[in-house]
Amino acid sequence: MIEEFPLIEVSGTPYQLGYQHGSQAKGLVQKYLTWIEKLTGQSRDILVQRTINNLVMILPLKFKDWPMERILAWKKLSYVK
Repeated sequence: MIEEFPLIEVSGTPYQLGYQHGSQAKGLVQKYLTWIEKLTGQSRDILVQRTINNLVMILPLKFKDWPMERILAWKKLSYVK
């Protein structure tokens, strides 16, 4: 069975684009997260914490002039050292 990939249409400012995309893709994201939980056998809390910890390595590449504390505060995130 072939499933169609949904068409997501957005317009506006970058913030509005992201908000509209997130609103329209919410169900897909929830299904994906549930699938990842089942696939890995890990709770969403553990998966989120691991993702945040990986951001510590990835975000400095994008925001190389920002201190990590500023990046994480900007995203309202914390991480385990």
